[in-house]
Amino acid sequence: MFLGNELAVQGTVQAYSIPSDWQAYPQAIESNNFPRAVSAIGLAASFGLKAIVDAILYKEGSSISDSDKVQALFWAATEGFDGVVELMLANGVDVSAPGVLAAAARNGRLSVIQILLNRGTDVNSRSEERASALQAAALKGSKTLLEHGADPDIDGGELGSVLHIAAVNGDESIIRLLLNYGANVNAKGGMYGYALQAAVEEGHENIIRLLLDQGADVNLEGGPYGNALQAAAENGNETIVELLLAAGADINVKIGGERYTALQEVARRGLEEMVALLLGHGANIASQQRNGQTALFMAAKEGHAEVVALLLSKGANLNTRDERNLTPLDWAIKKKHTKVIAVLKDARR
Repeated sequence: MFLGNELAVQGTVQAYSIPSDWQAYPQAIESNNFPRAVSAIGLAASFGLKAIVDAILYKEGSSISDSDKVQALFWAATEGFDGVVELMLANGVDVSAPGVLAAAARNGRLSVIQILLNRGTDVNSRSEERASALQAAALKGSKTLLEHGADPDIDGGELGSVLHIAAVNGDESIIRLLLNYGANVNAKGGMYGYALQAAVEEGHENIIRLLLDQGADVNLEGGPYGNALQAAAENGNETIVELLLAAGADINVKIGGERYTALQEVARRGLEEMVALLLGHGANIASQQRNGQTALFMAAKEGHAEVVALLLSKGANLNTRDERNLTPLDWAIKKKHTKVIAVLKDARR
């Protein structure tokens, strides 16, 4: 019997799971990328074969493990087979089994979500990857879970809050919905730290404006760039930098272990136009990091002669010494940046 052949069952599930555009991504069809150890009842459930699922339950009864029953519920919820979902629940499978609600939400199976909610599942339950159903639903734009009391601020590791996910995706309608349901616009979490920083990093100007209008704190520190202004400046996005500054971003705030400013970082990266923009908005050219180095040091050490010249033209002090008693010229010589050496020596004359 086919369903009694474990290898055949696994092979069928893997073949069934291959995406329709597999030819564009051939590496995606490696067997390790697809489900393994799928039971016969799980396979039947994934195809919506209610009669076969029912027959297996009747024939094998108590010999079917609880994990296999949960697996069948999971696959039925994933694929949106209401009848199989109802059948598994009628046979005693826990409606709040980890990942089932999230699987339905992730795939936009609204009727399955409704069944699970009506049966009393925990609307804030999480999958094994710690993602909540609401986080999964945010990717599909579903509001069903919020309407049933899902916590709009629920957090899940790197994904962050649902607001964070929506900010990354640039989904304005979901953000408005979340805020209407009381989501904290300044909730911390996720890889970008805050929703505002996520929107800045992804370049979603409309989302940035919306979050700022709803009270997002433009100066919150966190995430890979330190704060929203740093993210915009380092990405060279002048429009967003202007927007953040107009909203009250502190142009001279120091972040990170070295306590560096946005000006110092863009100087280090050689972003001449951004250096000019920040200086035009009053960035402190003499501000020093923990090690005593200024923006001029940053540009000189990295060999950015044009930025060095710009900073000098705006009044940067080429005689400042850092904690090692070295000047920008000393560093340029040390790093063998001949063009920078020439610019600094010419400025001394």
